[in-house]
Amino acid sequence: MALDAKEKETLVNKYAKLRFTIIEENRSERVTLKNFLRNEGFTDVADYETYEEAWEKLQLSTTHVLLFSVNNEDGADFLRDLIESTRFKKTPMIIFTKKIKEYPKIFEHEDIVALWQEAPINNLKLELTYIKIFQDGVVERSHITDESTSLDNFTKAVEQMSEDNYKEAKELLRLCLKENPKFTEAYLKMTETLIALKDYQTAQRVIDSAEKLAPNDSRVMLLQAKIAADTLDKKDAIKVFDDAVSIHGKDLMFLTEMGNIALDKGWHEEAIRYYEMARSIDPNVIHTYNRLGIAYSRSSNFDGALAMYELALKIDERDPGIHFNMGMMYYRKNEKKTALEEFRKASELAPEMPEPQEWIEKIEAES
Repeated sequence: MALDAKEKETLVNKYAKLRFTIIEENRSERVTLKNFLRNEGFTDVADYETYEEAWEKLQLSTTHVLLFSVNNEDGADFLRDLIESTRFKKTPMIIFTKKIKEYPKIFEHEDIVALWQEAPINNLKLELTYIKIFQDGVVERSHITDESTSLDNFTKAVEQMSEDNYKEAKELLRLCLKENPKFTEAYLKMTETLIALKDYQTAQRVIDSAEKLAPNDSRVMLLQAKIAADTLDKKDAIKVFDDAVSIHGKDLMFLTEMGNIALDKGWHEEAIRYYEMARSIDPNVIHTYNRLGIAYSRSSNFDGALAMYELALKIDERDPGIHFNMGMMYYRKNEKKTALEEFRKASELAPEMPEPQEWIEKIEAES
């Protein structure tokens, strides 16, 4: 519902002291957004250039509304970190993306408060979105958080896991679960930790406890699939996979992750089957075609991989990662001239990527 000037003023005054956190690498856009929010009447606006800087600061402070972009895997990984931390489960996120048909679909089943807007960022879109957040009362709900020792230990454990310090993470998660034995996310992270430590027997017991708290939860089933992939023969493991897919067969991200587990095991045919199921849900997600291309490539079906990458470019012909992968396929087919063209295209689109330039130099040296 549109607000008149008086209603908007009342709403802004109510929430004027909330902290907005902006993450945007483009300094001009970052300053513009910050100045706009301050001119609107918000007195606490933090801004960061990189996801890494923001993540470090977010662990040490409170934020009430997050504003950032998700246009590539770095942005998607940052969003996954926010999701996995659980600390930001009720924090409203205003997310701008150039791929409005892709990323919202990928994350639609996640337990987050995400308001997606199509890039480019502008003040009108931001205004409409923050007004919706306030009208919906999301900010009040985000204040209801558990700042217990359990959550502190959980956050520290996630940080240790990100640095591959799994023994330290295991101890922190043990303390976390001792403090709060009904903390489902802690059971999930403990299972991930135990899988990394190859303690599959204990991992199975822990994920069984998580399943009792969250029956048929997609995250539980993904971890059960990982344990099955590492401990059962292929036939029995695939049965575990397919049983899970029968429940979550409409979840695009779940199917993609299931394909990733199969691909990591070298089960290319099964990985392709799950990716194709994901594609059937939404044929406009570039990430799915990228995964299909990688699966075909690893099975040495370079033409099949190229066909998937060509379909991806019909969605976004300016995706540098796809052009780079096509260059790799042409190189492996010994079509170096075409490979060079693709690497140059990737480098032109993303000059900050070192890999395309490295391959350009390699091919030129071979000529």
